Amino acid sequence: MNWLSAAVAALVVPLVFQFFRRSQRRCVASLRERYDLANLEAKYGHYRKWDVATALLLGLPLTGLAVFGSYKFLTWLARVGIPDVSDTLRVVPADRIVFMLPAAVSGLLLSFGLAWCAWRLVLRQNYEEWMIYGILKQGIDHRRVVRWLLPAVALPAIVLLSFGFDFYSIATERQVIVNRMWSLGETAYDYDQIETIEVEHRARRGNGAVGSVPIWSIRFRDGTSWVSQRGFLEVDPEVLDVHRAFVETIAEQARQPVQVKFVRARQEEAPGTSQ
Repeated sequence: MNWLSAAVAALVVPLVFQFFRRSQRRCVASLRERYDLANLEAKYGHYRKWDVATALLLGLPLTGLAVFGSYKFLTWLARVGIPDVSDTLRVVPADRIVFMLPAAVSGLLLSFGLAWCAWRLVLRQNYEEWMIYGILKQGIDHRRVVRWLLPAVALPAIVLLSFGFDFYSIATERQVIVNRMWSLGETAYDYDQIETIEVEHRARRGNGAVGSVPIWSIRFRDGTSWVSQRGFLEVDPEVLDVHRAFVETIAEQARQPVQVKFVRARQEEAPGTSQ
């Protein structure tokens, strides 16, 4: 049903965008009837240079710091939330990519909130008039934009967090406990339920060098499987070490060999060579 989702998005997104643009225009037109931009310019124009300087020198670094801090906090919180099983040997926490969107949302909200609070402290009773001046000057109400975008990005972020905090794998002395990303609750497998343990080395060739990216997988007798993280974080040495230790521990406990597969290298196209 991907074509249906794409068709709905192609129809809905432009309509929402047009509705938002008209809403912004009505808001600006209404303010222009009540406020004189020239008077506001004379009163607050000298603050503009400080506004730009603050955004460049403080806003961008603080936003990056807020996003990074939120990301580190969420990944730490996910690790802390993993159940403490008495005979645990190895643990694989949630894929860190799960927390990137929630971290971006929380970091941006934090940075915007701090910026607005700072200007409110500086301008005090003139804060609302200053914000109106910004709307008339730029033709857009940033607070309205945030209110529109917040539900659109916050809902997916909350869903990701809800499942991400309940996403982990544990190898114990007796069994493998898997709590998959989009599942509710754990699934425990005894070691005699393991059918195969494999590592697939995906060779990649680029700039004259050949590298190998291992992908580990464990297949159980009920047809389900556990697969190590894929995507752009799959080459992270820390992630690879965690997965390698996890699978080697399971292979030792299950007394099964790790079957090795190789996928031929593919030549990475240089920029500008594709048709």
